Amino acid sequence: MDWQLEVELGGTDDINFDRHFHGLTQLYAVEGQTIRADVIAITGLDGHAFGSWRGKGPLGRTWLQDFLRKDLPQCRTMIYGYNSKLQIRGINTILDYSAGFIEELKKVRCSPEEVRRPLILIGHSFRGLIVAHTLVKAKQADQDINPTVAALYNAISLMMFFGTPHRGLMIDDIQTMVCEDSSNPRVAVVEEIRHGSQRLEDQLHDFKNLIRHRRIISFIEMQQTRRLVKDTSKNPPWSRYGDFMTVLSFAESQDREFNIDIASNSTCEWLFETSDYRKWADWTLPQTASHRRLLWLKGKPGAGKSTLMKEALRRAKSSGIADSVAVSGFFFATRGNVKLQKTPLGLFRTILHDLLQQDKALLSAFVPVFLRKRAALSGSWQWHQEELQDFLKSAYLEDTYGVKRTQLFVDALDECEEGDYDIARDLVYYFRDLAAGKKLRICLSSRHYPQIKIPDCPQITVELNNRPDIVRYVETKLSPSGFDNKAARFASKVASKANGVFLWVVLVVKRLNVDLENELTEQELEETLRTVPQTLEDLFESLFADLRSGAERSKSVAIIQWILLAARPLRMLELRHALMLCGESPITNISVDETSRDLLPTEPDRFLTSIRAYTRGLGEITYGPILRSQQWRRRMRSPETFPALHSTQLGLELGNGIICAPSAANTSPTAKSAYTENIVFKGRGRPEFKILGNNKRRSTDTPAVEFAPAVHVARRPKAVNEYSRRYEFPMSSYFCMDYIIIAELKGIESRDAKVQDRRLLSVQYPFLEYAARFLFCHVQKAEAGKQTMTRLLDQLQDPKGRLWSRWTFLQEQFYIDPAVSYNRTLPVHALYERKLFTSAKILMGKGIDIDSRDKNGATSLHYAVRLKSADVVRFLVGHGANVCAKNSEGNTPLHEAADLPQDTPLEELVAPLLLQRESLEPQNEVGDSPLHFAVRRGQEKLVKLMIARNIDLNVHNKLGDTPLHIAAAITHESIFRYLVEAGSTVDTKNFLCQTALHVVASIRNPAVMLYLLHVGADINVGDGHSMTALHIRALAGMGLKLLIGRGAAVDARTFNRQTALHLTVAQGSWDSSVTLIEAGANVNAKDWAGNIPLHYAASIADSRLLNYLLKLQPEVSAKNRWGFTPFHYAAQAEDFLRFEMLVNAGSDLAALSNSQRTAMDLAGSKLSGDKRFSNLIESKGWRRTLRFVNGRIMRVFETV
Repeated sequence: MDWQLEVELGGTDDINFDRHFHGLTQLYAVEGQTIRADVIAITGLDGHAFGSWRGKGPLGRTWLQDFLRKDLPQCRTMIYGYNSKLQIRGINTILDYSAGFIEELKKVRCSPEEVRRPLILIGHSFRGLIVAHTLVKAKQADQDINPTVAALYNAISLMMFFGTPHRGLMIDDIQTMVCEDSSNPRVAVVEEIRHGSQRLEDQLHDFKNLIRHRRIISFIEMQQTRRLVKDTSKNPPWSRYGDFMTVLSFAESQDREFNIDIASNSTCEWLFETSDYRKWADWTLPQTASHRRLLWLKGKPGAGKSTLMKEALRRAKSSGIADSVAVSGFFFATRGNVKLQKTPLGLFRTILHDLLQQDKALLSAFVPVFLRKRAALSGSWQWHQEELQDFLKSAYLEDTYGVKRTQLFVDALDECEEGDYDIARDLVYYFRDLAAGKKLRICLSSRHYPQIKIPDCPQITVELNNRPDIVRYVETKLSPSGFDNKAARFASKVASKANGVFLWVVLVVKRLNVDLENELTEQELEETLRTVPQTLEDLFESLFADLRSGAERSKSVAIIQWILLAARPLRMLELRHALMLCGESPITNISVDETSRDLLPTEPDRFLTSIRAYTRGLGEITYGPILRSQQWRRRMRSPETFPALHSTQLGLELGNGIICAPSAANTSPTAKSAYTENIVFKGRGRPEFKILGNNKRRSTDTPAVEFAPAVHVARRPKAVNEYSRRYEFPMSSYFCMDYIIIAELKGIESRDAKVQDRRLLSVQYPFLEYAARFLFCHVQKAEAGKQTMTRLLDQLQDPKGRLWSRWTFLQEQFYIDPAVSYNRTLPVHALYERKLFTSAKILMGKGIDIDSRDKNGATSLHYAVRLKSADVVRFLVGHGANVCAKNSEGNTPLHEAADLPQDTPLEELVAPLLLQRESLEPQNEVGDSPLHFAVRRGQEKLVKLMIARNIDLNVHNKLGDTPLHIAAAITHESIFRYLVEAGSTVDTKNFLCQTALHVVASIRNPAVMLYLLHVGADINVGDGHSMTALHIRALAGMGLKLLIGRGAAVDARTFNRQTALHLTVAQGSWDSSVTLIEAGANVNAKDWAGNIPLHYAASIADSRLLNYLLKLQPEVSAKNRWGFTPFHYAAQAEDFLRFEMLVNAGSDLAALSNSQRTAMDLAGSKLSGDKRFSNLIESKGWRRTLRFVNGRIMRVFETV
């Protein structure tokens, strides 16, 4: 807490004692009248503004205050405090933190002198991201509107980062602690700093382009971070894993598993009692022809395979052998929102992430693999599927020592890569080979398709065994008062008719329960059961047959299609708003009449009831991973934040035309022409329905959902005869566009994102965020259906028009993509980014320049390269885009390609750019060519492609560095060798007169150094300070033998006349000094000040090195230009051992410096007060006495 006191100050002023140091706090008074610079330090999340900079131990010094006061007395040093505690409510996002920091800066840097004053920023941990964002924000600020902020860009002269996670960090432990409090607003900022966060990736890209010529100092944590534990050791630990865990995990890895229904009581038992499962799970049985370690569950769609797999995984994890057996599972989700949920790469990343946390031996084997990968690649990189597969094979087939026995569960194999037969087959064969190891058991599940035969692999057919579960389920659900004695008989009849399809049972039980609630007789219930269709597709048709009116049918169709085709799960208010407005086109008013009878209710329970009624029980509410706790569910019951409807829970395959439109009489021509995002139902043979997330097709003949101008119903159900064969879906890009245009946005003219709070905006216009976020997503869908969005393109033709200005404003307002607003991205750029070629061509036909630029000078081709979109690059180059166009930093598209992460596949991306040789030559603002960039990024393949195009290998940037200098600095041996072999001049110098050999010597790469000497590099060439490679290695104190053995001159002099021996002795390097002396180095060589190596040795603490030099009989009393002998320096250092060595070596005790002082006169109280010192000088005929000199009593030394 803080304290506030009233004091007598001649007024009503208060003094506030702030122990949190919020805002900017100056740490010490500046000496003199002139302030040279401002230094501001900012601590990380959950840190203290002052205490975080305080050292450990009894002294408790704060280096910012105690040391900078002495070192930087004319700098104004401040700390910045903010509400950093994770468990305290406060600001929610990085942008908010940055805005708060900039506001504080404006308070202390307002005068013309302060605005121009150099600024040094120090960021610790998370706060380093705010430092980076401050630079980006300053660059983007408008000089006319906000000159103080814009001036920060030029004022920031140095940035220091202490353990800053520029690419994000592993936050599982932090997130668990923060999210325990359901109302904690810190969830947003914690999500933003997660590894792989798009916000951080975008900021890093902008930041990286702004710091090429700035001084950056980064301190990197080299030791494992301690575990994060909440409150006391009695609580479970929240561990923070290193990079090797963050590059494996992804947030949605368990979404599909969480959305699968938990097995009902007393169900699934049959699986664990089958002989095949028991043999598979029994670790005591050896592998034989009849007992393999691979088990396969197969079943019809809706038979309950995923529920069985979830229960099997749960039991395996909770069994008594959990400590000795590692368990992991993965559930493919073809309707997942993230590609990794559907791919083998996501499978292997997930199971490895799980297993590494359970198995220390496996972790020990994986760490070297990770370190080699990280060392080989710079920048951002990702794992490849083959790498992870190879690691698992090596761990389990080669019987890595100590690896635990492991059980893997892989569900919905048929949904892998959206039903790709070849990929599924390859996975099965891989698991077959992997299961040959002694320590691994694998259980797979899939539909009967794909039909892949694995000899001796036990298969369990679900629908042939799940009758007991169906009976128990029906008995449990059909048990109202007075019906208990009849439920068993009905359960048996339902099970007999179900043919093992559990989903059919769930739907039928819902229908029977409705009849029970209406108090139908037993005979009527039996008639209902008798007339219920026995197949899923017929059942679905019958479910919608009793829709009472055209209006009811229209609403049912609209709800289902919104759920299925929305770009993300819709929230309650979004769906209500969309359903009320979608019939009007163009939208003229987006206010909703809350009294309308057609509006869905706002009460959560009634809303859910309505959804279930209109979708006949197929639509349900689902909760994301963070929202699954009861605390969160209670909080999320408010209308504004009611959980979203999710398409995976509905999961209909629209194969037989059940979902149809009202007749043409019920749809206005305007609406039909305006909203033209449609569905096609097509296919041959018997349609198949997929419910609750199972949407994979069994063959290429089964129905598919895609976008096209019209709906062609393959087989119309009788229940919807009055429906038209053509339906135009109302949720489209036009709907989103109209919504954005009509919304009243205050503050858009001034571009002030703080004028209107985004939460209030979301309440007033519930659909606005969705429209802004997914406008172009719907344009993509429309264009895929060969539709031309004419009215939307007319709006986009003018970058200053109402639609584009509002859309870019909302990207910043809702923190969707702020860079769009900052960079003043043009509409045509947005179209190319999303591969909307047809729309882009139409805009170009309207006079839009293909090379139009944003605020930073970037063209569409720059954007395409950054997005790694080879298709867009080919399209743009083919239509005449300028491959040599430069952005504001002078970078061409080929510069951008060369600057991509090292593991980016570039051949296809850069091929169109390399066809035009002029793209190879341009240099940017600092003189870097694309080849400089490619070498710096370690893009070996791109370097070879450029060299094949006869690029200039010896081009110099503005520092004089050639690509060979860059290759030497990044220690990329293969690129270095390739450049030399291609003709790079090895002795070319940069503007510091350094050759590649100097650069290699400074980073000690023996292999490259040997290679350079082998190809003829001059070993004794000096740089701008006349330093040879030997001098550079001498400063490092190691690696001299290699150079000496190949002819390096041991007595070569630097510009200040120092030899390598001077440097090694000054560094106190024993081995290097001995190496030089044994190679013949001159021990009496003098530097510019007349110092011989003995002067240096007398000054340092290594008495062994001094003793070694004295044995070589140097000039022990040699004087430098100030008349100091080595003896003077030893006395000044107050080291008796060195003093005694020099006395015994014959140093002249009477030698006077230029200031007429002997060595003994320089001895401080520590040395002169030592009794051994007095005894020694007395033994040499000297004594210490006191004399009266110039009115003062002084200590003097004189001969006896």
